[in-house]
Amino acid sequence: MIEDDDLLFNDDDDETNVNDKTSLKSDLQAWKLLIVDDDPEVHQITKLSLVNFKFENRGLEFLQAYSAEEALKIIQSTPDIALTLLDVVMETEHAGLELVEKIRTQLNNNRIRIILRTGQPGVAPERDIIVHYDINDYAEKAELSAQKLFTLVVASLRAYRDIVKLEDSRAELVEANLRLSKERERIQVTLDSIGDGVMTTDAQGLITHLNPVAEKLTGWSLQDACGLDVKNVFPIVDASSGETISNPIDKVIATGETVYLSNHTTLISRTGKQFQIADSAAPIRGADQQIVGMVLTFNDVTEQYSLREAAKQS
Repeated sequence: MIEDDDLLFNDDDDETNVNDKTSLKSDLQAWKLLIVDDDPEVHQITKLSLVNFKFENRGLEFLQAYSAEEALKIIQSTPDIALTLLDVVMETEHAGLELVEKIRTQLNNNRIRIILRTGQPGVAPERDIIVHYDINDYAEKAELSAQKLFTLVVASLRAYRDIVKLEDSRAELVEANLRLSKERERIQVTLDSIGDGVMTTDAQGLITHLNPVAEKLTGWSLQDACGLDVKNVFPIVDASSGETISNPIDKVIATGETVYLSNHTTLISRTGKQFQIADSAAPIRGADQQIVGMVLTFNDVTEQYSLREAAKQS
């Protein structure tokens, strides 16, 4: 049991009462602390010990339960409880320990910090408790002064704050990734709807996307082409001489300018089939204007090319 003399402790004398700059959401006006004990006197002394408690300019809102069953209901209906001071022996010798397991597994609540307090240490030895249960600390009531209680509460709230911040950051990251995924999907649908062949690369000229028209003309599927050098997927030659033409991607990388091919460019597909094409390659720039990739658009002009050559001969 906490002795009355311990209540003389003044929390203002402890350096841990200095407010940290980091804080949780502003709508949290007080830290919620659940006292779970079947002894009403323990409830009273605990609240008196922490009556002037402050952490990050927030006091404590006390919730009280006199049994493990009652505590479980409160925690289930109040998910933002930061800390519970939990007695071990209540309805049964191990009611508190059983409640810890239910909090962590049944309620899947890993945020709430738990400090076990016991007046019968022999029932639940400290080493066994720390090894087998997910708790913050373990204390014997007879040895738990107001100063020590204050220190334990501060440490637990700091841990709770950090866990909440970490989980919120993870949630924000998941949401950002979801938005990015949706944006990529939208862009891909747009590219796939274009009537010309569209091929995108990274800054090194490695394929990142082919739309269906590009797949048809090159003979490469997106799955097979992704990650390959664009020169392997998009081999082009001069229609008149049959000589290899410098790939426009090289010039885009070198100059950062949009490049257009001549009207006598032949694309040799993966199957060996040849297409007369007209195309252009342009840089893709990031927010800092640095080149992060290229986009190559091309279309089949074989029929027009044949008509034009026939007109020349006639």
